[in-house]
Amino acid sequence: MLASTLALPLLPKTFGERPLPFPVRLSKAARDQIGVTRNYDGAYVRLDYPMGDVDRSTGVCTDVIIRAYRDAFDIDLQKLV
Repeated sequence: MLASTLALPLLPKTFGERPLPFPVRLSKAARDQIGVTRNYDGAYVRLDYPMGDVDRSTGVCTDVIIRAYRDAFDIDLQKLV
């Protein structure tokens, strides 16, 4: 009994809830960048590998998509491609 009581805080906050569908999670992660990625800069920048990125305040449309995959699913498209 004590062990289960102590383990309770370790359970995910959404325990018992269904996870959001893939497209909803992806679009939410992209929309969360509104107001964050404010400057368009199409210049080539050498990135770290893996999980490389330019500053979140700048980038192009593909940077927003790449960040959305990272934020929503912890998927590194740079590594997959």
